[in-house]
Amino acid sequence: DRVCVGVRAERVRLELGDAAANDRPNLVACRPGNTIYKGKYLDQPADTTLGTVSARIWDRTLDISQVTHLWWPKEDCVVVPE
Repeated sequence: DRVCVGVRAERVRLELGDAAANDRPNLVACRPGNTIYKGKYLDQPADTTLGTVSARIWDRTLDISQVTHLWWPKEDCVVVPE
């Protein structure tokens, strides 16, 4: 069955390099889009096979060009029927 997953941008985690080796829940390959400056933080949209997922970034030293995957903890999302 198809579902819809809701997760807050600040709960999405970004992974650098070969994240496939990591044992993370909900690990999805991604390609970062254009970063959106929001003052104290950045919003980072990322294209995935699931659609566009946004991550909130507080650490401005993160090298976005090295991001290859994203994930979120299972307790931080809501799954509902589509």
